[in-house]
Amino acid sequence: MKVDVLFLRSDVGLTKKEKSEIQNALVPHVTKAAKALRYNPRVLTITIHPNWPRTDRQGMPAYTQLKDWIWIALNYKQFRSRKHHARLIERLKYLAYHEMHHAARGYAMSLPRKKFHVLLNSVVSEGLADMFALEQYPSEHIRSYVTYNEREAHYWFKKIKRMHQTEYPSSWLFGGHGKPKNVAYKVGRFVIAEAKRKHLKLNATKLLHMDYRRILRLAGIK
Repeated sequence: MKVDVLFLRSDVGLTKKEKSEIQNALVPHVTKAAKALRYNPRVLTITIHPNWPRTDRQGMPAYTQLKDWIWIALNYKQFRSRKHHARLIERLKYLAYHEMHHAARGYAMSLPRKKFHVLLNSVVSEGLADMFALEQYPSEHIRSYVTYNEREAHYWFKKIKRMHQTEYPSSWLFGGHGKPKNVAYKVGRFVIAEAKRKHLKLNATKLLHMDYRRILRLAGIK
């Protein structure tokens, strides 16, 4: 697999040193993730946009746009600050594992014709991707980030399960409008943790291609 990291042109340009730091944070971990997942596209393209204006989503949102294309944006002011720089380098490593699991699972923003995003599948897929990052690279940053409150997650799981929608606002993923921050991620972590607790040989790699409904049955959450 060839990994192409492409830096998109913007009003703000990254320096050679900054580009090198980003590549060094991404490429080894993307390669390790691909090997663990037995995922081998001919080329994987990662695009980086340096001028993300907001500081939410930890100042660095990312999406798996297609099975062979990962989109990352960063807030250059945060990236250049002493306070946030080291954290954002660690976030790049986390994203390498998280987004690669999405790519290998086929959970991308753009789906094939006649396929739709289902909220419960999104919940399970986000939980799988986070647990994969934790299993493959249990750094202090990832261990502090991939967390959930069991009582809160259980409460919102029951609400989401009743919905089972294919069309839903982004607040069901990222929070807001009365929902906790990153609600789908926290519920997903809870679901996968329950499946692993009840079936000790399972991990996020073995669950890669399993249908979300079967994973929910394995988790057995009432």
